[in-house]
Amino acid sequence: MRSTMTLTKASIAKLGLAAAITVAIPGTSFAADPGFFIGFSAGQTFIDTTENGVNFEDEDTSYQLQASYNFDSNWGIQAAYQRLGDFDDGEYQVDIDGFEANVMYSHDLSDCFSLHARAGVIQLDSESRRVVGGQQVARVDDDNTRGVLTFGGNFKADETLSFNVEAKYIPDSDIDLYLVQAGLQGRFGGANQR
Repeated sequence: MRSTMTLTKASIAKLGLAAAITVAIPGTSFAADPGFFIGFSAGQTFIDTTENGVNFEDEDTSYQLQASYNFDSNWGIQAAYQRLGDFDDGEYQVDIDGFEANVMYSHDLSDCFSLHARAGVIQLDSESRRVVGGQQVARVDDDNTRGVLTFGGNFKADETLSFNVEAKYIPDSDIDLYLVQAGLQGRFGGANQR
């Protein structure tokens, strides 16, 4: 079983590159204006669980499709589909995706950079399989609801486009999921949109 819960040099380099790109792009002011947003982000999910004495750690590429609405410059709501990944350590395979709903809070640090936090729930759909000698010997499908916490930063490129980098944590007594993602979102509507 491979241990991949620590950030590798490649993961740190990818995150650093995403942060550098968002900082290097010249931006104009629109703060966190009210309006509708749609977005896409991608990154890495790290899974860590111990069940029935078996430790399972892995990582995989994740992505998220989201829609949100900002009520004002600080508060908003978000709904998202999150593909967390297909995890495989040779004997155990786990596929996880889910839908989440969040309340968002943003705080502007400048005209074009803000920090944000989201708290909400995610309805996870997981499929776990045990494979021995190339044959599937067990399968469990599970649906459950968990809390989700997200922290990140947003860089506004212009009145309609922003870039973000964020970390997400989905805690549970049986399994912990950590995500690091970078993405972009577009704004539609709002008082200051032309």
